[in-house]
Amino acid sequence: MSNHLSIHQLMLKDDERYAPILHEKEIMTSMDLSLFLESLDFVIEAWRQSVDAFNLDFADDYADEAMMAVMQCKMVLSLSEVAGYEGDEGATYIEILKTLKGVKDPFKKMANAYGKTPMLCIWYDSLPVKLTKGYSEVHRQYIKIKANRDMYAKPHNMNYHRQGEMFK
Repeated sequence: MSNHLSIHQLMLKDDERYAPILHEKEIMTSMDLSLFLESLDFVIEAWRQSVDAFNLDFADDYADEAMMAVMQCKMVLSLSEVAGYEGDEGATYIEILKTLKGVKDPFKKMANAYGKTPMLCIWYDSLPVKLTKGYSEVHRQYIKIKANRDMYAKPHNMNYHRQGEMFK
């Protein structure tokens, strides 16, 4: 029995839950970001299942490396302001970007395993880019919302009440 999956199956194009975020929809919210990271787990497992059919020695190592990178992303994002974390030990924007960029190398290895299938190779290479761009967009929106909230929560001029006294 062969574990080989079609390109369509490897890209999870038939999956009702993950196909939209992997192929059509941009990452715009923290929920989208969470769903995208969850979908990467299934992408990695599909890749592992498919390359197992070729008995490649490195398959499990590459898949484990990719899974660890995705798990690190999930952990660092859970410690971000975007996820609602308000503790002292929260992850900074730069720390998060560095962690997200750590997904690139494992996915590059996965892409290279399908080097003779350009469609898959390019797609696997594009996933870490989509992750980083998606987080940047979610963070940008968070900063914008926070700035608007802070602008209306505090008076523009902290001495506004004293200025009114001048005209009495």
